[in-house]
Amino acid sequence: MADVTIIQAQPGFTIIYADEGELFRGEPVIAWGIDAERPKKGELPATVYPITPDGQPSGDYVGIENPDKTVSMLDEFFDSFEAAQKRRRDMLKAATKK
Repeated sequence: MADVTIIQAQPGFTIIYADEGELFRGEPVIAWGIDAERPKKGELPATVYPITPDGQPSGDYVGIENPDKTVSMLDEFFDSFEAAQKRRRDMLKAATKK
């Protein structure tokens, strides 16, 4: 059984979603859920997920806008929402050329 810890988020975190290639801001993050368990070899020891006023966001969120307005998306980090949007558009444009 996993241990779950909920901690309050600093103000300013926002969920980022994608729809048809465009990014958009969603709900504010009000807390973080930390699901910790004894990891198997090669696994991470915890999963951290955002919690919004409605509960957990849908699983199709693509990133988080941080209080300093930087954006964290999987293994990429951007200086701004606009930079993340440009990267997403460039990736989709390159994919359609193939």
